Amino acid sequence: MNKKLKNIIIVYDYAEINGGAAKVAIQSAIALAKMDYQVYFFAASGPVNQELQNSSVSVICLWIDDINHGSKLKAIKKGIWNKKAGNKFRDFLNQFSPIDTVIHIHGWVKALSSSIVKAAHKFPIIVTLHDYFAVCPNGGFYNYRKQKICTKKPMSPECIFCNCDKRSFIQKSWRVIRQIVQDKSIRKNKNIIYISISQKIEDIIKPYVKSQHFCRIINPIQLAETQIDDCSKSNIYLYIGRLSEEKGIDLFCEAITQLKKENNIEGVVVGDGPFRDYLAEKYKDIYFEGWKMPKEVRNYIQKARALILPSKWYEGAPLTIIEAMSAGLPCIVSDCTSAVEQIIDGENGLIFVSNNHESLKEKILQTLDTKVMKSIETNLKKTFDNTPYSENTHIKSLVQLYEQWINQ
Repeated sequence: MNKKLKNIIIVYDYAEINGGAAKVAIQSAIALAKMDYQVYFFAASGPVNQELQNSSVSVICLWIDDINHGSKLKAIKKGIWNKKAGNKFRDFLNQFSPIDTVIHIHGWVKALSSSIVKAAHKFPIIVTLHDYFAVCPNGGFYNYRKQKICTKKPMSPECIFCNCDKRSFIQKSWRVIRQIVQDKSIRKNKNIIYISISQKIEDIIKPYVKSQHFCRIINPIQLAETQIDDCSKSNIYLYIGRLSEEKGIDLFCEAITQLKKENNIEGVVVGDGPFRDYLAEKYKDIYFEGWKMPKEVRNYIQKARALILPSKWYEGAPLTIIEAMSAGLPCIVSDCTSAVEQIIDGENGLIFVSNNHESLKEKILQTLDTKVMKSIETNLKKTFDNTPYSENTHIKSLVQLYEQWINQ
């Protein structure tokens, strides 16, 4: 006899939308609550998203700071093992039965810590891999010092003693300790089922975890409401995202600057981050527009000739690329990102060699040919399928997985 799913517990560090993972966690909780399930949202840090508060989701917020706030000593200790969060979660779970309850974790490294996974060991646990923190100490398989992808085996001696962290080797050492503690509950747990949001993430993480239960569920994305009439009429090349070195924003600025004068093109950067002041000072011919609301971002997409994703690291599932493609906007992406799973070079977009601005320049020059652009735009509009990215598809896939997992 099949067990009937009754309770769904969504877990994330934050109860507010402060990034892609938080958006997926919160919006899926609200959508699931509209069905015949009792949905709970367990978070460490507030404030609580207003839409979440107004829904029928039961929100449990511990109102504790993440590791970026408060004293450094407390942050170090709490980041490795948040005893309070683990105890609170264990007490909370006492009212539920593993027979009819699933726990879906979207993130834990910024506040909750892996203590919550240990507290939930009797329950079916599902983890969405929004990043690489499940196995990699710095979460990115990226050497921030050398600005290149890291191919070292996670937690091998070569990994442990590699000074790859953004801040310092001391910070890396703390992350290694956190990973050692975390591995006992996550990496070595053969019963966790992982949701991979792209083939890239699955291929990279799967060899390093004991559990081989993987399921592909694509994140829901806010697709374009209208399509671009003719992007070849524009001369604007667009970057959207965080302004940090691993995102390759410097490659974008350098390539556009070198091509700008002879080819009458413009570079527009939408987003913010630690690299912004430096870039704005160095590349004065690039327009830095700052952070924008989603509706404003869509307006920039409508006015562009192409969107460029120049990431130098294993970008897991860049949502902006899908949004741009749904509007019929051709994209130029680096070959180390999961965006290549949606793009066939020269047909519905272009792919360049990552961390190589000459390769990027070559692809930009190809898009200056109106015939090439019209061909890519036409193919893109004919072949792009909205269905996999809808909230309805996402929720149906989640429910199917939940019900399957409690009946293992």
